[in-house]
Amino acid sequence: MAYAPIWIGGRHLEVNIDTLQTLFPGLATNFWANNGDEMALSVSEALNGLTNPRISLHTIEKVLFNMLEAMDSPTFTFTPTSPERRIRKHLEDKLHHENNHHSTHGLRQTRHTYLILCAFAKLTLSQPLAEQMTKFYSNQQWRIQSSEHPHYLNEWALGLRALRELSFDQTNLGANIYNAWPPTPPALPLMLAPHHNPFDTFHQRGRTPLLLAPPRYPRARSLGHRRNHRLQLALPRLANSAWTSPVLSPALRPGNYFDEVGQLQWQQEEMNWKLDGIDQKLDRLVRW
Repeated sequence: MAYAPIWIGGRHLEVNIDTLQTLFPGLATNFWANNGDEMALSVSEALNGLTNPRISLHTIEKVLFNMLEAMDSPTFTFTPTSPERRIRKHLEDKLHHENNHHSTHGLRQTRHTYLILCAFAKLTLSQPLAEQMTKFYSNQQWRIQSSEHPHYLNEWALGLRALRELSFDQTNLGANIYNAWPPTPPALPLMLAPHHNPFDTFHQRGRTPLLLAPPRYPRARSLGHRRNHRLQLALPRLANSAWTSPVLSPALRPGNYFDEVGQLQWQQEEMNWKLDGIDQKLDRLVRW
């Protein structure tokens, strides 16, 4: 029985190579032997912009390390358990522990662990792990919906969406599992956005994002969002000598005229940056 060394987050452990190849067919053997942190970076890039707050790289490294440790450490029971079942048992224990401790962030640790495992199953084409993650949600659905903060219920659906092509057990969850989620991923941040949503650009004025009602029928595929949204500056950056009239000359303006123009230009540039960030997050949701 051959074992492979794996380094994740500065920690080291030995994992059975046969178990890795069977459970994660999309994972190259030499990849883990060289650097296990690369897979943590891949999971971080896949989840970037999909959660609020963002899942840190340290959390991803910790979850992957605990997953491999639970997978390769059989429990002391009379009935043998599969590696993917032990991973699910580890997630159930985390949910039970966090459910007994009330938090303003809901089930943050369990939710983030679930999303990381779903993303890892999608990246490595792991159908056994995807089946266990679907069974976990199916068995714990009532507890999750009763203990989770309403603003974060949409993030659980992201994990189920990632497993649609790998898991065949989602039909047992019923058709109402997606009723709370929008029909298309790009509309997700605007429909179920929490109060501290980064898409809310008017937070300094005490406004909250509008909650749009989902359509009652399947929508047709919409056109792509605009990318050429560069705003035209109201006035040139430097004084222009070719003014049409002396009345419009900057020399006749008040002393703080150029300060106001510079502030307006800065606000327009800042708005362009925010629109670029929204474009990037929409692209990630479409790819997800």
